[in-house]
Amino acid sequence: MNYIHLNTFKLMIYKNIKFEKISKSEQQLQSLSLIGINYDKRLKKMLLEEYKKPSEVNDVMLNQFEGESGINFPIEYKKFLLTTNGGSPSKDTFDISPKNNRVIQNFFTLNSKVVSYTLKHNNSGELISFPKYYYA
Repeated sequence: MNYIHLNTFKLMIYKNIKFEKISKSEQQLQSLSLIGINYDKRLKKMLLEEYKKPSEVNDVMLNQFEGESGINFPIEYKKFLLTTNGGSPSKDTFDISPKNNRVIQNFFTLNSKVVSYTLKHNNSGELISFPKYYYA
């Protein structure tokens, strides 16, 4: 799992990048299965539920999350979450400095039926602890 410094996000340009939702349709799951990517029953059910009825994201939820986590996200990241609610980027390599590129498989969601893909779950400190001002 990668983590990124919160102030780095504003350097990443994502306007021309499309984000695939973390949810999956039955057809997508079947296609993935054909190439050997299989999910356990519980995760499969959550992915389908999220596909059928996407979780809502709004300013109130974002403010509540910031208050509970004790962190203030940069404005650009807030806009990003409210617009996309995370997901898998069409471009996976981001130039964040002259010396470093980051490969990002997905951005966690603010709210989702797929709890294992949420910011709260992945930054709770139960899975891994990150340095101050860094977030998964």
